Amino acid sequence: MNKVNDSFLLDRLKENDHKAFNRIYDLYWEKLFAFCYKLTGSNELTHEIIQIIFVQLWEKRHETEISNLKSYLFQSVKYQFFSYYKKNKIHSNTLPAELESYLMENLNEDHPEILNTLNKALEQLPQKRKEILLLSKYQNMSVQEISESLNISPQTVRNQVSKALIQLREVLCQGVFLFVYLELTFW
Repeated sequence: MNKVNDSFLLDRLKENDHKAFNRIYDLYWEKLFAFCYKLTGSNELTHEIIQIIFVQLWEKRHETEISNLKSYLFQSVKYQFFSYYKKNKIHSNTLPAELESYLMENLNEDHPEILNTLNKALEQLPQKRKEILLLSKYQNMSVQEISESLNISPQTVRNQVSKALIQLREVLCQGVFLFVYLELTFW
């Protein structure tokens, strides 16, 4: 969808045009659902989040200034996901696999706070464990390749990667929600 059409639909939405709302829904719900499902891994939770987003879009149509509809909707998915996780699983010691995957795929220079936290967490790992993790996750070496390269058993590689990820999750869980909340608040 291009910005001109999105702008037109947003203008019509502010004029209480149900057809414009339905068109926005038709254009974006499947993409939002796929994105949200990737984060949640739950059909039920994904439906709930998508419903909340579209209800809020309609209810706040007069007061919300949206310059980029697509970006706004996807940011809303992220915000709702993190809000849900924070409300319902804040006492968990580990990040869910979906959140870990999302963070790993989306970490870049635009998120220096999270990168800094990750680097500090990596520094806390024992040297050999850190080396194995970096070979596995950042150089995309297979368990067998790492095993042969470091002259250790494949099971040792798997164990060390698993232990490293557990340690990283524990450290990231302590700080990531503040960063995510700040990022989503200011997007």
